[in-house]
Amino acid sequence: MSTTESKNIQALLDATGTTHDELGKVAGVSRSAVSHWINGSSVPRMPAIRRMADHFGINVSCIIEKDGMNGVSVGKSADHRRFAELANLYETLDDDGKRIVFELVEYLAKSHVS
Repeated sequence: MSTTESKNIQALLDATGTTHDELGKVAGVSRSAVSHWINGSSVPRMPAIRRMADHFGINVSCIIEKDGMNGVSVGKSADHRRFAELANLYETLDDDGKRIVFELVEYLAKSHVS
C-alpha cells in the first residue's frame, strides 16, 4: 500500500541523500516509523511532517499533496545541517544558558558592525 506521503517522503530522501535514521531524528520518530511511512503501512502525523518540512526548507504541501515533490529543489547543505543541529542544541539549554547564548550572539553582532 503506497500513499501520497510515502512517495513524497521517498522522493525527499532520494533528493537529499538522507537515511531513514537521519529522517527519524529530524522528525522525532524511530527509524522503524520512517520505514513504515516509506512502505505505506502508516502515515506521519502533522508535527513530524512540519519538522521535516522545516528541516529541509520546503512547504508541508510538498509532503502531503499528490505529486508534492515534483519540481521541488531541495538539498541538505552543510550550513543547513549545522544550523539545525545548533537549533536543536539551543532548545536543550535552560533559561540561563539561552540567555548567555543570546548575549554572546548580540555581542558578536555588535562587534562586527562598522
